[in-house]
Amino acid sequence: MPKYVAFLKAINVGGHVVKMETLKELFADLKFSNIESFIASGNIIFDTKSTPDQKLEQKIEKHLEYALGYPVGTFVRSIEEVHAISIYQPFSEDLVKTSLVLSVAMTRSEVPRDIADQVKQFNSDVDDFHIHGREAYWLCKIRTSDSKFPAKKFEKLFGGGGFHSAPASGGDARFSFGGHPTFGHPVIVRPHSRITTSPGRLTIPSH
Repeated sequence: MPKYVAFLKAINVGGHVVKMETLKELFADLKFSNIESFIASGNIIFDTKSTPDQKLEQKIEKHLEYALGYPVGTFVRSIEEVHAISIYQPFSEDLVKTSLVLSVAMTRSEVPRDIADQVKQFNSDVDDFHIHGREAYWLCKIRTSDSKFPAKKFEKLFGGGGFHSAPASGGDARFSFGGHPTFGHPVIVRPHSRITTSPGRLTIPSH
């Protein structure tokens, strides 16, 4: 049965606390199987025969909002798609070696070419951006919280949202989220080579 990863927006922020066991039970309610959680981030790995489209995302969102009482933005990627993200090389090896954080933000649909072209304006001495399909890559040479790129202008370009991440440390892979229903939600923060994948399998170092 196909395996997927559900990236859930800010499920444990703003005073909300959901235990991972509870979250897995909520996914079980939807008849998914082989459900696993990835650290305490609200990211769920599961199996389902359903097609991984926006209808599946909306199904999960609707159930979580009903159960938890607040909206939870949901983005679903297949293990194969996560694998493709992990091996995609948007930046040169030399550039990656001199950088601190590589973040990957997922969008609901493929980013239009004109928007992708406009993203280039945010490149700087410490920031490099790249769009590929439904993902936006941000390579930062310093802590992302210290970057001075114009976040509000970036958010306006996408109609809101952006990157929200923390530097990966100790070889850990992390997942965090942005802040708008249409862009910038699941952000994979990781050293460039720490996610090990192959078609149908995902191995992420524990936090």
